[in-house]
Amino acid sequence: MKLFFILFFSLTLFLNADTITDMKTEQRVALIIGNNNYSGVLNPLLNPKNDAQAIKEVLESRGFEIIYRTNITKREFKESIFEFNKKIEQGGVGLLYYAGHGMEIENKNYLIPIDAKLKRKMDTEFESIELDYIIKGMQESKNRLNIIILDACRNNPFFDGRGSKGGLAKVQPIGLLVSYATGAGKIARENRDGKNGLFTKYLIHYMKQPLTLREVFYKTREKVYEESSKEQFPAIYDQVVKGNFYFTLATVPVQQFEPIIVNTPIVSTSSKWIEPTKNVCISNGGEIHKFKKKSEANWKNAKKICYANWGNAKRICYASGGNLPSKKVLEQVITDCGGLLLDTRYDTTNTDNSMYQSCLENKGFRTALDYWSVTTCPNGPVYAYGISLDSGYTDVKVKEYSYYIRCTRGGESF
Repeated sequence: MKLFFILFFSLTLFLNADTITDMKTEQRVALIIGNNNYSGVLNPLLNPKNDAQAIKEVLESRGFEIIYRTNITKREFKESIFEFNKKIEQGGVGLLYYAGHGMEIENKNYLIPIDAKLKRKMDTEFESIELDYIIKGMQESKNRLNIIILDACRNNPFFDGRGSKGGLAKVQPIGLLVSYATGAGKIARENRDGKNGLFTKYLIHYMKQPLTLREVFYKTREKVYEESSKEQFPAIYDQVVKGNFYFTLATVPVQQFEPIIVNTPIVSTSSKWIEPTKNVCISNGGEIHKFKKKSEANWKNAKKICYANWGNAKRICYASGGNLPSKKVLEQVITDCGGLLLDTRYDTTNTDNSMYQSCLENKGFRTALDYWSVTTCPNGPVYAYGISLDSGYTDVKVKEYSYYIRCTRGGESF
């Protein structure tokens, strides 16, 4: 049984022409470990080696230098971490992927090498690799970006009837994006019928698409939840400080063509705002995603939101009988709800303000999503502004990438 999570450190500024060039040329290094062959109180595993191999293939094809290890001892584990840390000190992007047994003891997470001799719970501290040790080494490297992916949660063999039977503890220091394959303290079953675990399968699928790190995980979560018959719901804890990352950068320019106006009634939550219908959205190059309000416990009432690149977003709004709103209009939504216009996504003034968040939801917006504006920016012709309404941050977005869309009848076309 397993749980998968990602830890994401970032020191980048907003996306601009220089950072796009850097992302195409900067060093990318990945340490990938898959441990299957356990014994004693730890049962042998089916998926980790296959999952590690699949991750290796997709990252290698995307310019990562790979350090690949399987079925390693504690000594080999530490030697691999040391080699990895030396490489990422040279800058760029570092990624650690570990698949195998992992355990939470006294709210600390441990990764288990195959030679660990575990007879008592207290043995874990001495026989395993503490996650905090890995995190500290990566933080001290001072490179642009570090990612940790752990497919490392199984039943706790020392469960004494208190707390959870398995799972890893939450990891939420500032500067990380943490994504679990299921909720904190929960376990996810191994896939006995397939080559890869469910989470890994969809993670790899979306890594191959030109999506931001956040988009990769929201899409993966949706698919895992659906395919597991709503039993496995990956958790996402976003504590990222400054920056973004794309496993795959888009290379195909946005097509220019006339909007397809579908004879479908427009759905509107107010006289000002227009929600593109599913037909209009898809017919004009968009996708439909489902997102529920924070106050909604059930996905039954989750709202369907249109998602597209900037060029298609303009076409979708035009086909819906409105316009893509300007930067000014979206920022007015923030101030009308009593929020502040902030110069960083990671200032929590707005996200900690429950009245502000409720106001956004009452206006029909979903928090934690980035919405397109029609307003272009001076960084170059390939950029336009996007607004993170929940944080109150206006960001520079590459027009080729996809974000969420809400149209307005009074949107400004500049």
